[in-house]
Amino acid sequence: MSGTDDQPLYSGWSGASAKDAEQALQQAKLPDAMVQFLATMDAKLDAILGQMQRDTLREDFPFRLRVSQISGAGIRFFTQEVLHEGSLLEVVLFLRQYPLSVASAAGRITRCSTHADALSDNAQNEYALEFTVINDSELEQVIGFVFDQERRIIRQHRWE
Repeated sequence: MSGTDDQPLYSGWSGASAKDAEQALQQAKLPDAMVQFLATMDAKLDAILGQMQRDTLREDFPFRLRVSQISGAGIRFFTQEVLHEGSLLEVVLFLRQYPLSVASAAGRITRCSTHADALSDNAQNEYALEFTVINDSELEQVIGFVFDQERRIIRQHRWE
């Protein structure tokens, strides 16, 4: 089971964090204007690299889905594609567009249903995917994303 077919297609992004880069710039004892210029250039390069990575991932993973629920255990999603219960699927989840934050996981389809799409004549297939393989750092990203979304929802309800 150690063939190349067993390896996930997506292995994550291992770039340095923005906080590490900012800290290194502050310790470099450069003029403030130079630090600000370099930080701005770094942010622009991050945006360009993020867009390039998004494009590459969309080519490698052409299968489109719309996530309706997400947790550390799995996702619930809609798609036009037809899948079957028990099917194995590798997904790359775009958690944040800028700065780009993605997480990958492999899982098994545990539930399937079909719903009429009110906006068109097409039916939407709804699936539940239980994560079976997800590394710890990406699981932490997913959980952090879920907490961020929950905090945002709580803030919105507090102001209503």
